Amino acid sequence: MKTKLYNLMNWADIEGIVYSEEDRPGNILGPHKVGNSVLYQAFFPDAKKVSLVIEGKEKKVAMDQADEEGFFAATAASALEAGYYYEVVTKEGKKEKRQDPYAFHYHPSREKLEAYKQGILYDSWKYFGCKKMKIDEKEGCSFLVRVPGAMRVSLVGEFSHWDGRRYPMNRVEGTDIFALFFPDFQVEQGYLYEVKKKDGSTWLMQDPYSILQEEVQGTVSKAYPESTLAVKNEKEHTPKEKNNPIVYSLIKEELGRKNILREIREMGFTHVSLPVYYPGKVFYQLPEYVESFQALKEFVEAAHKEDLGVIFKWQASQCDNLKEKENSNFYISNLLFLIQELTLDGVILSGLEELFYLDYKKSQGEWIPNIYGGNENLEGIELIKHMVSIIRRDQPEMLLLAGLDALWWGVTEALEKGGLGFDYCYDTAFKARIIGYLKAKEGDRHYHYSGLSQRADYAGEQNFIMAFDKEDLTGLWQEMEGSEEEKFEFLKAMISYISFLPGSAIQGFEYPADYKKEIDSLIKKCHQMKEQMIALGENEWENFIFINRNQSNEGTISFMKLSKEEENSFLVIANFSSFKKEEFFVGVPLEGKYRLIFDTKSKAFGGENLMLSQQAATVEEGWDGFNYKAGFTLEPYSLKVFSYNAYTEEEIMEMAVKRAEEIRKKLENEAKEKIARLRARKENLLNRHE
Repeated sequence: MKTKLYNLMNWADIEGIVYSEEDRPGNILGPHKVGNSVLYQAFFPDAKKVSLVIEGKEKKVAMDQADEEGFFAATAASALEAGYYYEVVTKEGKKEKRQDPYAFHYHPSREKLEAYKQGILYDSWKYFGCKKMKIDEKEGCSFLVRVPGAMRVSLVGEFSHWDGRRYPMNRVEGTDIFALFFPDFQVEQGYLYEVKKKDGSTWLMQDPYSILQEEVQGTVSKAYPESTLAVKNEKEHTPKEKNNPIVYSLIKEELGRKNILREIREMGFTHVSLPVYYPGKVFYQLPEYVESFQALKEFVEAAHKEDLGVIFKWQASQCDNLKEKENSNFYISNLLFLIQELTLDGVILSGLEELFYLDYKKSQGEWIPNIYGGNENLEGIELIKHMVSIIRRDQPEMLLLAGLDALWWGVTEALEKGGLGFDYCYDTAFKARIIGYLKAKEGDRHYHYSGLSQRADYAGEQNFIMAFDKEDLTGLWQEMEGSEEEKFEFLKAMISYISFLPGSAIQGFEYPADYKKEIDSLIKKCHQMKEQMIALGENEWENFIFINRNQSNEGTISFMKLSKEEENSFLVIANFSSFKKEEFFVGVPLEGKYRLIFDTKSKAFGGENLMLSQQAATVEEGWDGFNYKAGFTLEPYSLKVFSYNAYTEEEIMEMAVKRAEEIRKKLENEAKEKIARLRARKENLLNRHE
């Protein structure tokens, strides 16, 4: 090596490159101005010979090998802005053209990085990971990654023969973030990060902002195609109305079924929820039930064309290490990305109980109390509030559901009032009680009976949604007691009962294909009737009363949906027992006639009832705490809905005449009895005197 070149070398820094411990390689590698010349330094461990080729000048400069490990250097009089590349002859004699990432100064925005550090860079996916960009008219990709505790981070892949010594990344000063611009890098290329710790150990890390692909070397990272991100399937999509949602819970096996979305819409559902998504260590990690992100977007678009809102189920319990705001930023950005790119109508944040409680499903000694000595995960609670606040700010029309399998105050209370700000909270207690009732043997159902109506006692505390997800109902049909026909009738009655109760519902009941047509028809009819009840424009719980919910041994339960216009009132009677009940009396608050308008036993739903002009008239007699009663016939495992009709003026007059006649006859009979008693006394007196 020439003495002049030797004297220009910083041998301590070169050692850091050779031993792969340098976290600011841009200070050494690449071109650097030294006097009137430019010093070029490069590290190629597999090189036998390296030449510097100045583009546009037809100039090739042989580089000196400054270190036998593969460190090469040369000086040239060319200006720094001149393009160049390295011509490498490997030890195997192969000649290769290699670009120099250290010829470009990639400086990520300080403002963006500070926002990221504070946990408020909500579109972090636009900056981190592998992003296609251009520097000094040279196309390539920028790489930006945060690796706490790393001494050195390198970009590796087939292009580097998976050698972490070749392309170390530059640490952003004062941070644990590493950056590099790689010219001519193709987004289709797989890559990983090699991380070296202070103890000298190394490990390969996936890019948190990548899509994973399986390749020969294992699971590697790939950039998300920006062309896909830039093109929206539905630029003008208006989110589905979020009030009174009726949600169909999809399972992955249904996603590919032809016409599934049309069937769901025709059954009267307003929304469809996708199977659960687990936000892991990778930002664009695809759910297992889709082949590509584009396929997922196309499914959402198809649902919107069927006028179905789409709800994404996001597993919040996966969020960890939240003491670092950068991690919270990652999870918030992930959810916002999904909402934006998929044009979602709603989100279910599942597993909140695991996130909120430090001791959830843990034994003593397996968890550490918070700074106040409690079991609340303060960082987890703050994360959810932060998420909800940003969604409410940017997309107030978004439907937010809390999947919370535990008690928590204020889930649907506004954020400004100290709540969590959700629209609805899963009514997991009700779900568990209903499932318990369906699974119980008939002789034991009275133990579960109270659960049928218990939600009325706490419904006013929060906005609850009944969440019967398919994940919770798998295997239910097999566990139910009775013949296939009895299960069919029992499930129809229960689905109807759930549908007519006040409040919205997520339904995912499974049943054999033989009964699909009938049950789908029943669900459709239930939804149509529920819409009629909602259309009355009144608070559902406020105008709801249970008639009798104390008949655990009978297996019957009844309630009314009252209306200010009495004619719009409905009476619902369910018989969840296997016994037919003749002339079964139910107390009612309104005098009049109750006409049958819905019957789970009707022929339309696989039953035998004709649903002719069946109706029951009230009798003025106290029953179930009301002034009137009416008698009904209830078949086993059935539910009936009756509309209320007041008596007409003519009927009132007829009843008055009839009642008057009854009273006249009663008085006449009483008079005759009185006369008879008087005559009897007179006869007794005469007999005594004789």
